[in-house]
Amino acid sequence: MKLFFTTLFFILVFSNIYSFQTDITVNCDGSPVNTSFCYTSNQLLSYTYTSDTNENLNLIINEGEIEPYYDHLIILDSDGSQLYYGYGDSGNLEGLSFQSSGNQITIQVDPDSSVSCDENSLVPIDLSVFCTTCENFQVNYELISNCDNDENSFSIQVNVTDLGSASELIISDNQETSPISITETGSFIYGNYSNGTLVELAVVNSEDSNCFDNSDVLTQDICLENYLEVTNQYTPNQLVTDFLMSSVCSQTFNITYSTGTSFGQEDYGLGYFTSNGTDFDLEEGIVLTSGDYSNVPGPETGSQGGGSYWPGDEDLENAVPELEQGNSNDATILEFDFVPFGEEMSFNFLFASDEYGFYQCNYSDAFAFLLTDSNGNTQNLAVVPNSNDAVSVVTIRDELYNNGCSSENINYFDKYYGNNSVGQQGEDPLTSPTNFRGILSF
Repeated sequence: MKLFFTTLFFILVFSNIYSFQTDITVNCDGSPVNTSFCYTSNQLLSYTYTSDTNENLNLIINEGEIEPYYDHLIILDSDGSQLYYGYGDSGNLEGLSFQSSGNQITIQVDPDSSVSCDENSLVPIDLSVFCTTCENFQVNYELISNCDNDENSFSIQVNVTDLGSASELIISDNQETSPISITETGSFIYGNYSNGTLVELAVVNSEDSNCFDNSDVLTQDICLENYLEVTNQYTPNQLVTDFLMSSVCSQTFNITYSTGTSFGQEDYGLGYFTSNGTDFDLEEGIVLTSGDYSNVPGPETGSQGGGSYWPGDEDLENAVPELEQGNSNDATILEFDFVPFGEEMSFNFLFASDEYGFYQCNYSDAFAFLLTDSNGNTQNLAVVPNSNDAVSVVTIRDELYNNGCSSENINYFDKYYGNNSVGQQGEDPLTSPTNFRGILSF
């Protein structure tokens, strides 16, 4: 099934943004320069500080608020590069600190046309700027996931590339982790934090606190699982002869296929998959999808759209009563003749669909494995165990994810990913090995 949503947005924006620039000289032999201001709507405020002795500058925000998401604080380095663009901790700027690489640093507030400091009782921005008294060290931060060790946690790698004038650096965080001492350049692993923890690191020259560096907020939400790997590198002939029907067990011929590309569409619904270390029940096999093979790997992203409809299949409609005659779409078919060398055959399969949840009461993705003998008698091998019901969204579903219809053969409904029409949250969609809401298991 595919859903198509076409939305046109026409936006006319009329805006008058005024700029207010102030230049301030910082006396390195004097006290820190203190500035306090309250910003207004549609006015870009800009304060540029320059040291009188070409020394680097520190800027610390003592307190202040801005409207989160819509108004932004901007910090520019001496060369004009951006040190920061954001809105602090949900609009709270207190404690933010920055250090220039040269003798100049600029702070700007870029507001929209609605909420502002003077009109909405926000705390005015108060900051201090002063000259550094030491040579800056150079440091950067890298998040290290511990998911490969079966831990739902992460650490931070601190890369010190230059000590500057420091003989010792102290690394600490906002989570009460024990500080560590660094006396040489290199990479150092710090902390072990549970997923979702908002971590900020601070690195400071132990002999002069005017030389410091604070990281951005670092976090890892979840441990992402691997996803299926799907490729179209094999031809339909190879999919049948190399992976589905072994030449040792049968003679196979007259292999044909039909999918979106057969009707001038972009979607190619045939592919070969490997489980890629996921908990998917099948290690490898053939993919048949009513969309494009490239959309099969996870994570689950919602209903898949794009492309155009192409015809359904009469044989599939005959095998699945829930499909209206002449009213199915997007059939992907792999068809062949074979002569078995034995008396038995079997195959394993899984079924997945985006119709689960929101659409499971009204639409029916379906799958069939139709075996026709030499006398023209056709049997569907892909049925619900211990029944003659074809495998489809309608014959296997869980009302927990849509109470507009009853559960059917719920024992074979394995997992649901994401939200749904009744507000029952399934498993995290980022952990789904496929890009489908519901997966069955037999």
